[in-house]
Amino acid sequence: MSYSEQFTCDVCGVQKKETNHWFLFSLAPTTFPSPEIFKGKLDGYIVFKPFDLERAKNSEYKHICGANCAQLILSQSLASLHSVESPKEEIETEALEREEERTRAYRAESQQTEQLYL
Repeated sequence: MSYSEQFTCDVCGVQKKETNHWFLFSLAPTTFPSPEIFKGKLDGYIVFKPFDLERAKNSEYKHICGANCAQLILSQSLASLHSVESPKEEIETEALEREEERTRAYRAESQQTEQLYL
Protein backbone atom coordinates (compact mmCIF):
# COMPACT_ATOMS: atom_id res chain seq x y z
CA MET A 1 0.00 0.00 0.00
CA SER A 2 1.66 3.20 -1.06
CA TYR A 3 0.04 6.38 0.10
CA SER A 4 1.26 9.23 2.23
CA GLU A 5 -1.92 9.67 4.25
CA GLN A 6 -2.08 8.24 7.74
CA PHE A 7 -5.33 6.71 8.95
CA THR A 8 -6.07 6.17 12.61
CA CYS A 9 -8.65 3.85 14.13
CA ASP A 10 -11.44 6.06 15.46
CA VAL A 11 -12.12 3.57 18.25
CA CYS A 12 -8.72 2.61 19.71
CA GLY A 13 -6.33 5.12 18.09
CA VAL A 14 -3.98 2.64 16.37
CA GLN A 15 -2.43 3.83 13.08
CA LYS A 16 -3.05 1.95 9.83
CA LYS A 17 -0.12 0.03 8.43
CA GLU A 18 0.04 -2.53 5.63
CA THR A 19 -2.64 -4.87 7.03
CA ASN A 20 -5.81 -5.47 5.12
CA HIS A 21 -8.14 -6.02 8.10
CA TRP A 22 -9.47 -2.49 8.32
CA PHE A 23 -13.06 -1.39 7.82
CA LEU A 24 -14.94 1.84 7.41
CA PHE A 25 -18.29 2.66 8.90
CA SER A 26 -20.80 5.45 8.77
CA LEU A 27 -24.26 6.10 10.11
CA ALA A 28 -27.38 6.42 8.02
CA PRO A 29 -30.02 8.72 9.59
CA THR A 30 -32.69 7.30 11.88
CA THR A 31 -34.26 8.11 15.24
CA PHE A 32 -32.08 5.74 17.27
CA PRO A 33 -29.21 7.13 19.41
CA SER A 34 -25.69 6.95 18.01
CA PRO A 35 -22.63 5.16 19.41
CA GLU A 36 -20.28 7.11 21.69
CA ILE A 37 -17.74 7.52 18.89
CA PHE A 38 -20.02 10.11 17.25
CA LYS A 39 -20.56 11.91 20.59
CA GLY A 40 -24.28 12.38 19.90
CA LYS A 41 -23.68 14.38 16.70
CA LEU A 42 -25.31 11.80 14.45
CA ASP A 43 -28.20 9.43 14.91
CA GLY A 44 -28.50 6.47 12.62
CA TYR A 45 -27.91 2.86 11.81
CA ILE A 46 -24.42 1.53 11.18
CA VAL A 47 -23.11 0.80 7.69
CA PHE A 48 -19.86 -1.21 7.59
CA LYS A 49 -17.71 -1.17 4.43
CA PRO A 50 -14.36 -2.77 3.53
CA PHE A 51 -11.48 -0.30 3.69
CA ASP A 52 -11.22 1.66 0.46
CA LEU A 53 -8.75 4.53 0.04
CA GLU A 54 -11.17 6.90 -1.69
CA ARG A 55 -13.94 6.20 0.80
CA ALA A 56 -11.47 6.51 3.71
CA LYS A 57 -10.76 10.12 2.71
CA ASN A 58 -14.47 10.95 2.98
CA SER A 59 -15.25 12.57 6.36
CA GLU A 60 -18.59 10.74 6.53
CA TYR A 61 -16.73 7.48 7.21
CA LYS A 62 -14.96 6.49 10.41
CA HIS A 63 -11.97 4.12 10.37
CA ILE A 64 -11.89 0.79 12.26
CA CYS A 65 -8.72 -1.29 12.61
CA GLY A 66 -10.44 -4.66 12.82
CA ALA A 67 -13.23 -6.88 14.06
CA ASN A 68 -12.70 -6.09 17.77
CA CYS A 69 -13.24 -2.37 17.27
CA ALA A 70 -16.18 -3.06 14.92
CA GLN A 71 -17.74 -5.24 17.64
CA LEU A 72 -17.25 -2.43 20.16
CA ILE A 73 -19.14 0.00 17.92
CA LEU A 74 -21.93 -2.54 17.44
CA SER A 75 -22.07 -3.26 21.17
CA GLN A 76 -22.29 0.46 22.03
CA SER A 77 -25.08 0.87 19.50
CA LEU A 78 -27.08 -2.02 20.91
CA ALA A 79 -26.59 -0.75 24.48
CA SER A 80 -27.78 2.70 23.45
CA LEU A 81 -31.04 1.20 22.17
CA HIS A 82 -31.83 -0.05 25.68
CA SER A 83 -31.28 3.40 27.17
CA VAL A 84 -34.22 4.86 25.25
CA GLU A 85 -37.54 4.44 27.04
CA SER A 86 -40.63 4.24 24.92
CA PRO A 87 -43.73 6.20 26.00
CA LYS A 88 -45.36 2.87 26.94
CA GLU A 89 -42.47 2.10 29.32
CA GLU A 90 -42.78 5.58 30.87
CA ILE A 91 -46.52 5.07 31.46
CA GLU A 92 -45.90 1.64 32.98
CA THR A 93 -43.16 3.06 35.21
CA GLU A 94 -45.43 5.86 36.43
CA ALA A 95 -48.22 3.37 37.15
CA LEU A 96 -45.86 1.16 39.17
CA GLU A 97 -44.61 4.17 41.14
CA ARG A 98 -48.19 5.21 41.95
CA GLU A 99 -49.04 1.67 43.07
CA GLU A 100 -45.95 1.53 45.29
CA GLU A 101 -46.90 4.88 46.84
CA ARG A 102 -50.44 3.62 47.56
CA THR A 103 -48.99 0.47 49.14
CA ARG A 104 -46.69 2.52 51.38
CA ALA A 105 -49.58 4.78 52.41
CA TYR A 106 -51.78 1.76 53.17
CA ARG A 107 -49.04 0.15 55.30
CA ALA A 108 -48.45 3.39 57.21
CA GLU A 109 -52.20 3.75 57.84
CA SER A 110 -52.41 0.12 58.98
CA GLN A 111 -49.54 0.62 61.40
CA GLN A 112 -51.21 3.71 62.88
CA THR A 113 -54.49 1.85 63.29
CA GLU A 114 -52.67 -1.05 64.93
CA GLN A 115 -50.98 1.33 67.36
CA LEU A 116 -54.39 2.66 68.44
CA TYR A 117 -55.55 -0.82 69.49
CA LEU A 118 -52.43 -1.71 71.46
